[in-house]
Amino acid sequence: ALKYIEKKVSEGHGYYTAILSVLLRRGMGVEKNEAKAFDLALKAAKLEVPEAMCNVGVMLEQGVGTKVNLGEAKLWYEKAVKAGDDQAMANLGSLYERGEGGVKANIKQALALYRKAADLGNGAAMNNIGRLYALGLGVKQDYIEARRWFRKAFDLSDVPGRNPPKEALFNLGVLYERGHGVKVNKKVASQWYGRAA
Repeated sequence: ALKYIEKKVSEGHGYYTAILSVLLRRGMGVEKNEAKAFDLALKAAKLEVPEAMCNVGVMLEQGVGTKVNLGEAKLWYEKAVKAGDDQAMANLGSLYERGEGGVKANIKQALALYRKAADLGNGAAMNNIGRLYALGLGVKQDYIEARRWFRKAFDLSDVPGRNPPKEALFNLGVLYERGHGVKVNKKVASQWYGRAA
């Protein structure tokens, strides 16, 4: 499979270039090489592959294979959002929530991006919406609404190719442990914590 991917990359196929970038970044079936992974992600992003645009943003945000550059990360997330990438929506929302990447903190903008990503089935965005409700950030604090969003993220485990974010499972545990929007139930809290581990 790797030889086929490398052949497609040499032919200039953006999708396969993005795949090889991920393999190199994670060291899956190839020797890990973050700098080469970044170069390939950038090449695929310039070929208009939305997932690659998002990956370039992630790598710039985290300093993987390149220097940290939150302003550039934001620009790549914006391009990926325009191309419909749900993970880029969630990541850009996080920049707005934290006020990083050259943007002022704007919870309303973050929430709008999270909702857009959640509508596309993004579990991280669902968890982030739940967290905002649990903390009362940009919305009226509402533990029942928070639980609904955390549970919605968990329900992704029934969708092929989607995994619930462990943070959502942990957050459900916190709600049950502390009795936020539900009766205190240490046993149920422990079960959610166990699923998150």
